[in-house]
Amino acid sequence: MSRIRDVSGCGKKPTPRLVVCAQRLCCHPNTVPYRLQRIEKRTGLSHSRPRDIAELCLAFEVHRRLI
Repeated sequence: MSRIRDVSGCGKKPTPRLVVCAQRLCCHPNTVPYRLQRIEKRTGLSHSRPRDIAELCLAFEVHRRLI
């Protein structure tokens, strides 16, 4: 769950931000878009829709507080 939470804050396009995100996650920059696709497939939520991002962040916060 923590990997999904970490990558959810990162972008999908190959930009310097993507490289920074990959460095923070200690992974290859190509891994970040792959993980974002997995999040979208598993949750049905898109990181490009603000409402979906809010829902995902809320779910992570609830999970963090319960564990």
